[in-house]
Amino acid sequence: MPKTFVLAAFFFLSATIGGCGLFSDADEKFYFGEKRQPDKLEYQYIALANEIHSVKPCYLIHSKSLRVAAFNSIGSQVSLLRSTCFSKVGKYSGNEQICDHVRSASTLLFSGANFSKDSCR
Repeated sequence: MPKTFVLAAFFFLSATIGGCGLFSDADEKFYFGEKRQPDKLEYQYIALANEIHSVKPCYLIHSKSLRVAAFNSIGSQVSLLRSTCFSKVGKYSGNEQICDHVRSASTLLFSGANFSKDSCR
């Protein structure tokens, strides 16, 4: 019994300290099956939006397309692809109003809480 408790406590603490998305304060949380893998064309929309300094291609990206980079720093492991597009256009065009469309996301194990409207501005 004590050995099981120690193991459970260890996993709980490592998940909490390790940037577990379960405890993050992200705008959107994707725990089970709601997320969508982005396709190659959606990455091209980001490049196009950045090139023409317009948010119109960003709206062509599915709102639930989620990119997970597990080895990024805590708080930047998860991002919505559409929010990435809005953020890049907002930064490079200098229009801070575009940053209002940026939403942070997290999954059960990974957090993307640092990728937000405030970080875009």
